[in-house]
Amino acid sequence: MSWIITIPVILILSSTAVVTPVSATGTAAPWRAYVCRVTDWVDCEQGRNNKRIYPDETLYTDKDTCLYGFEARFKNDPAISGKYPQTSDPAGSYVFDCEMVN
Repeated sequence: MSWIITIPVILILSSTAVVTPVSATGTAAPWRAYVCRVTDWVDCEQGRNNKRIYPDETLYTDKDTCLYGFEARFKNDPAISGKYPQTSDPAGSYVFDCEMVN
């Protein structure tokens, strides 16, 4: 009967691990979020001309977790959403993506 309790606990732990940022002892290559002006996106996406801006040092376990986690911060953190707004003006609007940290 102990397996009935063990399986839900394992499922809960595995589902929460996906949304947890990488710790200092993480084994996988971490990911970090960056923002770019919409008008700089082509250079930014290619990693050219130092157009990427890194708003914080948070590291994530994989790209999907990074995108999901940073999207929530981008929408809900006034410091980030105020400094890097998403507006209808391309010259003053920012988009974000994630990259693997080497």
